Amino acid sequence: MPAKCDRCGATTTTAESFFRERVSFRRRIQTLCPNCWNTKTTAVYRRILIFQMLPGPVGLLLLLFPSGSEIGWLLLNLFLFEFFLILPIIPHELGHALAAKCVGWRVFRIFLGYGQTVAKRKLFGFETELRAIPVGGLVWPLPLPLNTSSVSIWVSFLPGHW
Repeated sequence: MPAKCDRCGATTTTAESFFRERVSFRRRIQTLCPNCWNTKTTAVYRRILIFQMLPGPVGLLLLLFPSGSEIGWLLLNLFLFEFFLILPIIPHELGHALAAKCVGWRVFRIFLGYGQTVAKRKLFGFETELRAIPVGGLVWPLPLPLNTSSVSIWVSFLPGHW
């Protein structure tokens, strides 16, 4: 059964390759091709990130006015709470990446947060992705093929080989 994307008009004979989802606050079902679905979800996650970071500047602006608004303090405190909740994730995940490097593993990527990727950057030589919901993180290492020098180093740490 053929399917057609509701956004760009792309068609396919394999309907399973398209995403079908309910439109928010509507009963209508929307059909999206993979490209339009990725574009839509990336935009949604960017809005979530902006919504999470917006209270800080708004609260600061409200505090700059002479009224001394309690709402300004509330927004600024919410922003600082989330910022200091996220801040320790970066050195924590970098510690995992450095530990993997020290034992001879290859670190493919560091993920900061969950959801869609918002930004990519190299951080201390590691490919790092900032995700839309910045709570938690992940390091993606894999061991390299063993060579004899690394095996002899590990054997020296085994009990009885001191």
